[in-house]
Amino acid sequence: MASVGPRWDWLDLRAIMRFDTPPGNRADDDVANTNIVEAAVGQALARQGRSGSERRCPDPIISVVIPVFDDREALASLLAELAPWRARGVEVVVVEAGSAASAPPTMRAATDLWLHSSAGRGQQLGLGAEAARAERLWFLHADTRDIDAAADWLLARSTNTAGEVAWGRFDVAIRPRDWRLDVLAWFMIHRSRLTGIATGDQGIFVDRALLARVGGWPWQRLMEDIELSRRLRRIRPPLTPKTALGVSGRRWLRNGFLRTVLQMWWLRFTYFVGAHPDDIYRRYYGSDTRDASDSSPESALADHECAQPVTPASEKRE
Repeated sequence: MASVGPRWDWLDLRAIMRFDTPPGNRADDDVANTNIVEAAVGQALARQGRSGSERRCPDPIISVVIPVFDDREALASLLAELAPWRARGVEVVVVEAGSAASAPPTMRAATDLWLHSSAGRGQQLGLGAEAARAERLWFLHADTRDIDAAADWLLARSTNTAGEVAWGRFDVAIRPRDWRLDVLAWFMIHRSRLTGIATGDQGIFVDRALLARVGGWPWQRLMEDIELSRRLRRIRPPLTPKTALGVSGRRWLRNGFLRTVLQMWWLRFTYFVGAHPDDIYRRYYGSDTRDASDSSPESALADHECAQPVTPASEKRE
């Protein structure tokens, strides 16, 4: 029986390279998808019997966007941590792919918006960012933990520096505690400070205006965080607070520490020298088996008790 987990052919560089697709042209892939994202959000509102100007609650200060792929157990723990922050102006948006079953009502009730999308983190993040209402966006993985210090830092900065165009990321503390993971976290933090490149594990945050200025999230299934960082750092360097988010070390422990580290280094190297994200994705996962849903994103909104007319983010930007 063939393995469906991550795999990598270490020496087969030519098979994943497209030398006729230079990295500078990858932004062309995003332009055609902007209308698809906006249409998906509009369809979600329409299916709930809402117009584009009707949303549920007063405008939040921060919108947290969480892409999920078959990881509801981890998501439930993160939603529990986010619950008290919703009363302080934090909106929670989940964009799920890969699960055909409806989310439990208790889990949906812990969010402000629950969207469904085809698999691909760039697409999920783009859909969530467009649907979110706050001017400051914070992107978290479902297995992120220990968010309180980072949420407090970001909320305080968002409240006290209204209108500032900024982006950045947090430090990481990989769990469970293991000396190898501690060393890895140290390198992740300092490499990010040196290069200005952030990864999704570090909880990227960005002002909506700045995100729009670089064309939104790159529409790609891997390396979307690297590509976004490259675009953003051309405008300004990231903020790098020393506050740490908890990061799950399960992928390193499950797949082998050294093997996983070398895979990620190799994967990033091939991307920086011109590999196309779709080719990397297919080689890394073995096929497109993670794309379990339709290629057109379908969306559904969570129901909540407050429903009052406010101006959605897309209308504010016009």
